[in-house]
Amino acid sequence: MVRVRTNHPSDTLLAARPTTTSSLLATGLAFLIMGLIISIIALSTPYWQQAEVHGNMVYNMGLWEFCISGSRCVWVFNDNHLIQSYFQVWYRAFQGLYTSAVIVALATTITAAITLCPIYNTKIIKIVVASLSMFSFLLIVSAVTIFMTKFSYAFHSDQESSPVKMSWSFYLALSGSFFLLIPGFMFLCATPTDFCQTNTKDDKRLLADDKSI
Repeated sequence: MVRVRTNHPSDTLLAARPTTTSSLLATGLAFLIMGLIISIIALSTPYWQQAEVHGNMVYNMGLWEFCISGSRCVWVFNDNHLIQSYFQVWYRAFQGLYTSAVIVALATTITAAITLCPIYNTKIIKIVVASLSMFSFLLIVSAVTIFMTKFSYAFHSDQESSPVKMSWSFYLALSGSFFLLIPGFMFLCATPTDFCQTNTKDDKRLLADDKSI
């Protein structure tokens, strides 16, 4: 007598896992690419901070440029003593942290892209991607915290102190950090661990029932 085996719920469970993992990896990579692009834009644009007097922009600045009246820009390492008086040791630390974050984000994105190839889609590589993703987030948070707390007043015009405000490059950097953080959890969930498993007891019961058939 031929015994016909009917589809068991565990078949669906096992078939769905590779698809779910691939979706997590692809989505995580997309987030990393977006986070990297945003971080590079923030790194290269001189609009981290700006000051206005009577509605007119006095200066704007970024990691590498200091622009006066929104037009003439100078290198932050210029020999001008006025500029150098503002960019002190803490500013070098800020530059180093954020630049390191972008480099780590680039390495993370490249490593994440490798996981799309089945032979490199291993548990250790996915854990490395998750760790680098979270590390780049921490570097950015550290950098923007230093910048935000240290650079309150940085320009004087006609003996009048000009209150400064954070500009769009600063907020772009903050948003980019979250695009880099989210993939960390996605890649952890894509590893064969208990980190993001749900209904674990039900899964085991289904598999046990499947073996008993």
